Amino acid sequence: MKSNRLSQTAEAKSGSLKGICPLCLVDKPLIESHLISKGIYPLVRGEANDAIRLNSRVIMHTSRQTKDLLLCQGCDNSPSKNEENWIIPKLARPDGQFPLLVILEKLPPDTEKKEFKIYGTAKNPSIDAHKI
Repeated sequence: MKSNRLSQTAEAKSGSLKGICPLCLVDKPLIESHLISKGIYPLVRGEANDAIRLNSRVIMHTSRQTKDLLLCQGCDNSPSKNEENWIIPKLARPDGQFPLLVILEKLPPDTEKKEFKIYGTAKNPSIDAHKI
């Protein structure tokens, strides 16, 4: 299994492993893509300051980003150039700051219950709704 995985990884790096890219839905060579954006790691790391990698063989702290065969070359950086660059700076921070919530709370919620509030993003001019 491991040698097969290494072979797939080598093929992917050379651009010879084909499959359906889940972003553009075209059958073309797939490459190793980051599954979690680099900008997310500082938001979820614990005191060890490393993410925790978990699979069927190991649980470990690691500073390496999680990658797998996923996208074609053309789509690989598309989310980071568009959606990720917009949303990540607005996510909740370990120090308690939550810029997206501040933006949302500038308008009244669409629905409000005792336990939660629901905000419509499409009508908020400060939110680029199609990027989230």
